[in-house]
Amino acid sequence: MLSSTRAGLRASCTLTRDGLTSGWSGRREHLSRQAPRVVDGREATRQHDCLVSRNRRDKRQEAGELPADLDPACLVVMLMAMTMAPTTLPHIIEGTCGVDPRSPEFLDRFAGQVAVLARHLGLG
Repeated sequence: MLSSTRAGLRASCTLTRDGLTSGWSGRREHLSRQAPRVVDGREATRQHDCLVSRNRRDKRQEAGELPADLDPACLVVMLMAMTMAPTTLPHIIEGTCGVDPRSPEFLDRFAGQVAVLARHLGLG
């Protein structure tokens, strides 16, 4: 078992016969007490781009282009996770779809379905 403690939080990682498990324990309020990050030029640009994107999403929702009960920020995270699935969840894709997640055929099919979902959401 490997573990690390910082600001009252304990991270642990254990390798067992069944695989690798990890977890956090400690008081959650310590997360907000961490020192602020140093912001360099690239980070400042990223933060600016995120703010512009957030403002665009909010305006689209206010204009009725996105359903009122849909959280635009969560939607962005969900879409990002979805597009990373072939890389981050290949075993799930293999088990669920019965195909190699790296195959050009699957990637084309998956990209097409992402586009269909985006159109249904009014994003494309």
